[in-house]
Amino acid sequence: MSALLEVKNLNVYYKENRSRRQVLHDVSFTVEEGEILGLVGESGCGKTTLSRAILGINKDIDGQIILKDERPRMVFQDPAASLNPARSIGWILEEPLRNAGVDKATRRKLAEEMLCRVGLNETYYHRKPRELSGGQRQRVGIGAAIIGNPKFVIADEPVSALDVTIQAEILKLLVELKNDLGLSYLFISHDMDVVWQICDRVMVMKDGEVVEYGTRDEVFDHPRHPYTKKLLAASE
Repeated sequence: MSALLEVKNLNVYYKENRSRRQVLHDVSFTVEEGEILGLVGESGCGKTTLSRAILGINKDIDGQIILKDERPRMVFQDPAASLNPARSIGWILEEPLRNAGVDKATRRKLAEEMLCRVGLNETYYHRKPRELSGGQRQRVGIGAAIIGNPKFVIADEPVSALDVTIQAEILKLLVELKNDLGLSYLFISHDMDVVWQICDRVMVMKDGEVVEYGTRDEVFDHPRHPYTKKLLAASE
């Protein structure tokens, strides 16, 4: 494997009034081709800040972010909030293709194919997000993220808003798509059980710093940092 994403000594800052506050401190890691790296930590630890820096939204940074894929995409936590309620599912799926200049007939064909790939079908093309269940909306969100053929996807708490049965279905879909399309994920979660199910390696963040980083078995079976031990104990 080779690194699809390499982050070196990353520091991220926010402006607050007239001051500049450092949010991430010297963060370094890689995401290898074809792997799922789990990013774990409680709310406010810096997970979203890191993802926004990788996507180029947070620009006040120093350090290096080296990304081979020029089109990283994101699957959001709440599909109800991330999908435009005024637009049809077909329009939503086609938006990345529209922005890329793909012609109308090809967009329609690819959108219908994507609906089938994520476990829906062509009949959903004209529906609105409000007509879908939470799990169906998340399938659409995943489809919208991958329809432009990215190799790297950030999945930000993609199953936390779903019940346990639907969670399992969405996790299975993410793994299938990874294997079929050669995707790599940065999988953000606060749920250690979910991370155990899906991730190859795990990175634990606390207060903007990486406190644990290793294979899934290393982190779960031989945690070194007290914070990691606390997270694991809370999930038992």
